[in-house]
This record gives sequence, C-alpha cells and structure tokens, in this order.
Amino acid sequence: MPDFYGDNCPPASQGGCFAQMPHTAAQRAAWAKFLKAVVKHYGPNGSFWKQNPGVPKHPIRNYQIWNEENFVFFTSPRSPSL
Repeated sequence: MPDFYGDNCPPASQGGCFAQMPHTAAQRAAWAKFLKAVVKHYGPNGSFWKQNPGVPKHPIRNYQIWNEENFVFFTSPRSPSL
C-alpha cells in the first residue's frame, strides 16, 4: 500500500505504511478516497474509457483490495478483521 494514505507511519526501514493498516480516521478516509478514485477511473462508466475510446472497454467489476492478509511482510500485527 502506498504511503499516501498514512500519517505517522513507521520509518521506511521498518516497512513504512506497508507495516500497518490504516488506523486513524484520516488514514481510513484517504484509503477510501483512493479506492473510490480507482473505481471512478476504471469502472463501467469510468473516465479511463472516455479518455481512451480506442481501447476495448473491459471495465473492472471486481476488486481485490488486499491479498495475503496474514503474510508477515505486510502488517504487524496481522489481523484480517481489522
């Protein structure tokens, strides 16, 4: 996950924002804003298709926003329910 959503992230040497889930209201709001922007750009009525009329329209309809939620590299503590 990019650092854009985070404030008060651990140092990059400790994984930066990759090492934690968004936990503040501001972090969660930024993450939600990012996800909405992705859908708005690549969804069925997304701006990508309007900006690229020569590209065959295959809008994304399913998104995987997090995989390997139990993998040690991504978060500490690991908690899919969070």
